[in-house]
Amino acid sequence: MSAARPVYPEARIQTGDKLKSRRKIYIILEEHDLVVDYDDVKEFDRLWEEGYSIVAIAKQLEMTLPVIGALVIDREFEGKIKPRSGGLRGDKDGSPEKRTSKRKGQANRKTPV
Repeated sequence: MSAARPVYPEARIQTGDKLKSRRKIYIILEEHDLVVDYDDVKEFDRLWEEGYSIVAIAKQLEMTLPVIGALVIDREFEGKIKPRSGGLRGDKDGSPEKRTSKRKGQANRKTPV
């Protein structure tokens, strides 16, 4: 079991063009390395737009559901994806077809984060 994560007692955080003072802050996912290959981000966007569930997308990209969840939040905040009628479950059944990578024709296989 890991030690409790710190709650920083006083901090000033940037929000837009202003600094806000907060009594306590909690940094979300601070200890996790959420770096994703940009080709996977583009593939995520495509699969999201096609309506696949986050479970199918996670399997296709060989990533964990928490990483896919973080990617959903990030891409929506960036305006790259839109909410969809099926939500996280999507509205398309089945699994997406495996695509080959542009890199030497290898299957698009990635190491889970």
